[in-house]
Amino acid sequence: ALAYGLVTMTDVFRPGNALTELIGLIRSGDDWESGLVVRAFGTGAHVAKVHHACHGSLDAARALQEALLPEWSVSHSQTSSECWVSVLRRPDRSFRPLCRGAGRPAEAWVLAVLYAVQAERNETT
Repeated sequence: ALAYGLVTMTDVFRPGNALTELIGLIRSGDDWESGLVVRAFGTGAHVAKVHHACHGSLDAARALQEALLPEWSVSHSQTSSECWVSVLRRPDRSFRPLCRGAGRPAEAWVLAVLYAVQAERNETT
């Protein structure tokens, strides 16, 4: 690895980096490519789920959670200006990204799932 904070080619293709990049792009509302999802999960099986959930499909968000976090539960609430979604593994773990703006619970759900997956990976490394 190179010093001084430079990124090596092996770092670019590490799944954790792809997942972090995907989370950042979804949070900012920027476009992302399907290859980024493939790199994040090592498969193209979740590309459509992430895409449709980011465009408002609660069914796709549920399908993504069931595929990546099958034993987890979901909790959500919404006001006229904000929505919150949490995915919970057990009482001591909750992921609750704030999604500002009404009508975006599917995107918040995707972010909650991706943050949970990221935390799970960090626990095992």
